[in-house]
Amino acid sequence: MSRIGEKIREKRIQKGLSTKQLARKCGVSPNFIEDVETGKRIINEKLLEQLSKILGQDLNMQLDNIEEGGKGDREREDIFEKAETRISTKKQEKPLDQWAEALAGIVRKVPVYADFDMKKIVGYKSFPIINGKVEGVQPEKLVYIMLPDDLMKGFRMHRGDRAFIYLSSEWVDGSFVLVEVDGNRKIRKIKREGSNQVQLISYYKEQKTVAKPIKELKVLGKVVRIEIDF
Repeated sequence: MSRIGEKIREKRIQKGLSTKQLARKCGVSPNFIEDVETGKRIINEKLLEQLSKILGQDLNMQLDNIEEGGKGDREREDIFEKAETRISTKKQEKPLDQWAEALAGIVRKVPVYADFDMKKIVGYKSFPIINGKVEGVQPEKLVYIMLPDDLMKGFRMHRGDRAFIYLSSEWVDGSFVLVEVDGNRKIRKIKREGSNQVQLISYYKEQKTVAKPIKELKVLGKVVRIEIDF
């Protein structure tokens, strides 16, 4: 479950609303709300503002200030406790191999790539595997990419930030995607324009929109979130 999805679910329950009731108020399907809460879909800014009004919580602020803690931390602690227990039952001849064996299947190392070409790995981030998934999706489809430029800084995406991406050709109108167009890969906000064309939006000092036929681009993944180092 994504952090913002978890917050939406928490506030929905506090309001005494079912997913069906909340979906009706937002004009979307119950399945869409469920996918947002479990992190399978990326929510656009317009719907985020609408949910903020319905739930009485500024969810935009949550995107900036969500803290790691609570249930997520407990799940991570449980996972590493299980790993330590499995290791303690084995001989200590090859401790590093035993750690790798114990963590296999319960921890996923998500690669961090240096740029959009995804040819050079500069590191990894570890995530717990819960019910076969990482944050509600298939672990092997998750990657990080270091942003190589500031062309999306107007959307709070700066050079050197890490984009957490779910590799998929599916996309939602108004979402941020990793896309390949004219032989180049980039992250852009994507909006449908008619039935056969889309707008690819960047934002450096001002918004810049490029219209492209859908058949001329290839969506490679959905941006789940942006992470920064302080």
